[in-house]
Amino acid sequence: MPGLIVTGAVRALTAAHPQMAVDVLRTSWADQVEVLRDGRADVSCVRLPIDQRGLKVTALFDEPRVAVLPTGHRLACKSELHLSDLAGETLLQPYGAVPEWQAMTGDTAPSEPPAALAVEEKLEHVAAERGVVVLPQSTAGFYHRPDITAIAIADIGPSRVALAWDATRRSRLISEFADLAATHLRAP
Repeated sequence: MPGLIVTGAVRALTAAHPQMAVDVLRTSWADQVEVLRDGRADVSCVRLPIDQRGLKVTALFDEPRVAVLPTGHRLACKSELHLSDLAGETLLQPYGAVPEWQAMTGDTAPSEPPAALAVEEKLEHVAAERGVVVLPQSTAGFYHRPDITAIAIADIGPSRVALAWDATRRSRLISEFADLAATHLRAP
């Protein structure tokens, strides 16, 4: 997932098993679980919430979420926001990624906002002043740009990062990687 660095856990696993090749696959909000269900990945670092049916999920860490705004936005100079400050803004991502948004707007059946799947696309839309996104702090920091700004949201829960895998798999290597991920994957 964007903003998550798995290098430490991968290095530790390959150091313990030098004969084994470990491939890393970039995922997004849309396919972070699908890669497990279709067999492209053995494990996935995921951002919750996800559909956990048939999966074993173990929490790794939490990190703050931020609002990403164009630098010319009326709120861009603030050091911290409340979710209500963003009322009336267009959210450029699925409401499932920010469930608090629906609670704030009170929509019982909101029309899904235009959603760009890749973080890079979302940030292009933000920079073009088409709306805002809410991202984990590490993701916003990874994609630092001069035409957008990230501001902490005081009254919104953190992004929860977990490791997930198919619950029917009983692999010693998956268990070992889960232990290594718990040690090596931390909030930035």
